[in-house]
Amino acid sequence: GARGAVSGSTCEGCPGGSSSGPGSDEITDCVCNVGFTGRNGTTCVECRMGTYKAETGPAGCEPCGAGTYSGATGASSSSTCEDCPAFSDSNGGSQAVTDCVCIPGYSGPLGGPCEECGAGSWCDGGESYSCLAHSHSGAGSSEREECVCNA
Repeated sequence: GARGAVSGSTCEGCPGGSSSGPGSDEITDCVCNVGFTGRNGTTCVECRMGTYKAETGPAGCEPCGAGTYSGATGASSSSTCEDCPAFSDSNGGSQAVTDCVCIPGYSGPLGGPCEECGAGSWCDGGESYSCLAHSHSGAGSSEREECVCNA
């Protein structure tokens, strides 16, 4: 439970999302719990999806790294950040698997699965585009310039 700051001879509860150690005598001794952020002595708020905070105190929540996502609120560890599916990537702080987009040279829906771009096409942003008539490309092509005229 939340230990509180002392006021006179009475123990008072700390604001939401925070706690203090034994013998605390000031409201500012109340610090945010792991998974929460805010100023000492104030109500702390849960870390939003895509972030976590592993330590107590007033520090901000850290974003999940690129290539990962987390739908959890109040996360207290980077282990809540899950890897994007194979051949996809995301920006740091992503909140859902649908934030994972196929890498260049691969196509598929947001969140995967992503498949290598077939010969005769190029893929970017999860989308597949056909080479123009009378041109071709190798499998895994990631830009239109990789489509070359047929001999």
